[in-house]
Amino acid sequence: MKNSRLAIVVVMILALVAAALTRDKAQAMHERANYGPAGKPVGTLSTSSLTGMDSYALALLLGGLRGPLVMVLWSSSETQKNEKNLDDFDTKVEWIRLLQPEFDTVHIFQIWNKAYNISVQMATLSNKYVTILDALEYGHDVDSERPNNVNILTAIGQIYFDKLGGSSEKNYYRKRLREESLPHKTQVTFPTNREEEFYRRVTEAGLDAAKVVNVRRDATLKTTSALLEQHDATAVLKIFSGADVTSSEVTRQKIERSDPAWRRLELDPRLDQDFRVLDPYCKSPAVRPNDLPADVPWSNGTELFFIKKYEPFPQGISPNAFAYAYYKRCQILQNIGKQRHAQMSDLVIDSRPALALKVWAEEEWERARNLEIEAFGLTPPAERLDKEGITQTIALDAQGNEAMLQSAVYCTAMTQRLVDDALVEYQEHIRRFPNNEYTYRSHMDGLLAMAAIVKGDQLWIEARSAKGQARIDKLDAAAQAYRQGIARNGRIILRYYTDDGTFARVAPQGATRLDVPTIPDDMVAPMISLASVYLKVSQNDIYGEDRGEYERYIQRAQARLRTIEAARADASNVGK
Repeated sequence: MKNSRLAIVVVMILALVAAALTRDKAQAMHERANYGPAGKPVGTLSTSSLTGMDSYALALLLGGLRGPLVMVLWSSSETQKNEKNLDDFDTKVEWIRLLQPEFDTVHIFQIWNKAYNISVQMATLSNKYVTILDALEYGHDVDSERPNNVNILTAIGQIYFDKLGGSSEKNYYRKRLREESLPHKTQVTFPTNREEEFYRRVTEAGLDAAKVVNVRRDATLKTTSALLEQHDATAVLKIFSGADVTSSEVTRQKIERSDPAWRRLELDPRLDQDFRVLDPYCKSPAVRPNDLPADVPWSNGTELFFIKKYEPFPQGISPNAFAYAYYKRCQILQNIGKQRHAQMSDLVIDSRPALALKVWAEEEWERARNLEIEAFGLTPPAERLDKEGITQTIALDAQGNEAMLQSAVYCTAMTQRLVDDALVEYQEHIRRFPNNEYTYRSHMDGLLAMAAIVKGDQLWIEARSAKGQARIDKLDAAAQAYRQGIARNGRIILRYYTDDGTFARVAPQGATRLDVPTIPDDMVAPMISLASVYLKVSQNDIYGEDRGEYERYIQRAQARLRTIEAARADASNVGK
């Protein structure tokens, strides 16, 4: 009996030793596999602590205990979330990620969990934003381990699209994300007795002194420090230098990423000093396959490959632009790579790029409207539709901030580019999923109407600086665009937001809603006016609220046409 027990003990000891040796050998092989040709680590993590281990090492260490530990961590983390006790919550979620690296649904849930359930528990917008960035960081960590995974990339795209670009706090998130995507600010420090020279050099560099912010003077050190955009600082430092002049990049990150206490507090810059996408985010060694037809989209696997064509981005990158870049990659992984999302249908994945471009275009349109309002010394209302009437009657030659108006022109031009590309995406989606045509036909009609009004706005602003016949030509083109916008918005009202009875009374005899696109432009406005008469006495105007949006766009265009007529008459008189 004693001999048999001794044999069992010996076998167990030998088994433990063998397991340890096997684990060490496997770990060594795994580490060698993660080193590049130059001997530099590729995606390896420190193993000095449990949270620093990669998934492979952690699985080897825990063996059969991995399952029970995961169950405990899930239960504990969910309890903490429900009790709003977030102490070590992130650590537990990270352990779950490392212990269940192969389960996409786990990662989909945790990304959503952090971005929505945890962020709403934060008291301030800044803390909510940082928590959402934490969710993105989780997604990026998984993406680095399992690249080109449609489930993970869709989850990241949804955060940019739904949370940062479309939530009730979107104005704060959009502004902050755009700012952080720009090159970081640079702090320039110099002797206080050279301050006058500094401002002179700022002017010589072609900059407005108002771009110098956070000026601080240290009476003890007799130094002055000021913040400039990184690209502006570079221009100034070329002509303002010396041993007593120093500069340093300023970020919100106070500790290095290698520190265990590191947490993302801001987005890393995505743009260089010329507002173009930095190479790591748009270039890769991947080469387009030779057998792939030229008309078939392809991705090189980088984050912002699909928005590089829209650069430069002097106003930063929109969350909706990020969303489009991710959604387009997912569409290609599905259509070309034949991947399937674990929870979403093929139709949904395929439609996301078009929707992201549409919302991005609407955001640029709203930015253009805000800039135009601010350029004339007014305050933009909070509600989008309320902005339409603020500047519609302002005279063409009214005094305004030309720099802001030029920024508005940039936004209007970007809007039109995005509309064109969104229409192509919608058409391709409908070709692949014909049953979805009716759903998205109204989206396409709305984009066309928006593009016409925005084009009119752009030409109206450009006419301000034009002279003589060039001004008249700009005004005529603007008027044509506004008339087109009136007709297109009118067709939307007739086709989608007029009841059958009223439509039959105002439409040409025998015409149906499918005939609305063929109705001549000059007939649309009278039909809308007649329909309004009938609808005022209607007891069942079910589309009144929806119709009001497009009526507001028509009113703006009509008011602008009156200012154009007055400005054109003045220009013609000057010519005489």
